[in-house]
Amino acid sequence: MTIKLLIVEDDAQLGLLIEFLFLSYPDIDLHLAKSEFEAMTLMDQYTMDAVITDMQLNSHQGGRSVLKMAVDYDLPVAVMTADVSVPDDEYLDLGAAWIIRKPFDTAILPQIALRLASLND
Repeated sequence: MTIKLLIVEDDAQLGLLIEFLFLSYPDIDLHLAKSEFEAMTLMDQYTMDAVITDMQLNSHQGGRSVLKMAVDYDLPVAVMTADVSVPDDEYLDLGAAWIIRKPFDTAILPQIALRLASLND
């Protein structure tokens, strides 16, 4: 079974690293968006199984917009954030299933994606 995963990350270097990392996971069909607008378009076009989004996108509310839309689509979502001023409970209350605190080892992303997708079964 192939998992359709959307990752929303506006940092170009991190995006390239994520794309390279997921080449080793042929069962994960990665869709990478650089903005909340791109993410929303992809969620409208494809049936995703899970979403991982950066909370600090170019626009201040971009990550929250992606999180809300993923929840509206009933998708499990993980949020990536470096903002230590926001407690985990706030993201969980907004519908996040997983919080990834930056900095983190990008190698964990495929495992998180697989776990998120299993929540969608």
